[in-house]
Amino acid sequence: LMKFNKVRNQIVHEEGYVKRSEPPGELTSLEVIIRDTSGLSYGWNNQITVERAFIDSTIDTIEKFLTNLYKQAL
Repeated sequence: LMKFNKVRNQIVHEEGYVKRSEPPGELTSLEVIIRDTSGLSYGWNNQITVERAFIDSTIDTIEKFLTNLYKQAL
C-alpha cells in the first residue's frame, strides 16, 4: 500500500508531474515504482500515466487488505 500512497501523493500534490533524476542511473523510489509497476508510465512532460491495469491491481490489493483487516478484527 505504501507504493500506492507515493503515487497518489504525486498525483494530488504535483498534478502527476515527476522531476526525473539526473543522472538516470540514480532513480528515486517513485521512479522505481513507476518503472516496475504495470499500468504506470510517463506521459507528456513526465506526467504519470495511469492505465486500467494499475487501477484494477490497486482495487484488488486494497480489497485483500480490507478483507484481512476485517478477519483479524473478528
